Amino acid sequence: MIQTYKPEHYAIVTAAEQNYEEFYRREMLYRKMMNYPPACYMEAVLFAGNNEKTVERCSDLALSTVRKMGYEENEIQMIGPVRAPVYKVNDNYRKILYIKSKNCDILDKIRRNIELLAAGDDGFKSLACNLIFHKLTYGGKEKWQSDQSEQWAMKSSRRNVNR
Repeated sequence: MIQTYKPEHYAIVTAAEQNYEEFYRREMLYRKMMNYPPACYMEAVLFAGNNEKTVERCSDLALSTVRKMGYEENEIQMIGPVRAPVYKVNDNYRKILYIKSKNCDILDKIRRNIELLAAGDDGFKSLACNLIFHKLTYGGKEKWQSDQSEQWAMKSSRRNVNR
């Protein structure tokens, strides 16, 4: 049984009909329109720490660092930093910065710049930062090449987060 406010939504209709090709076709149209993976590359940088002000400051610093890189709106899209869906877990506050681009090299440069920022800023040493990177291959039909996660954290942050 499926409970929904929108029984006419294509996901519900195509699931009930077991029409997987139609679901894929419509979902990919939506994902291309909204620039969501797998129609683009996407990074999500998660900031987590036990000091709310430090999490706020470091996530804002990362945003500022990316903006200073000078990419145009048609090259990258940023969402956030925003509160994570579950903002506080085990006395740790969490914020996320999402970055989307059709160019994987741009996201690699952004990742490296955020890592350099983290290495040189004392506030980051008390945080755990997770970087999640989705890759997609274009060729014939679109398909997932990999769903790869990279995690990096300063030594002191492991003490704070992994209790």
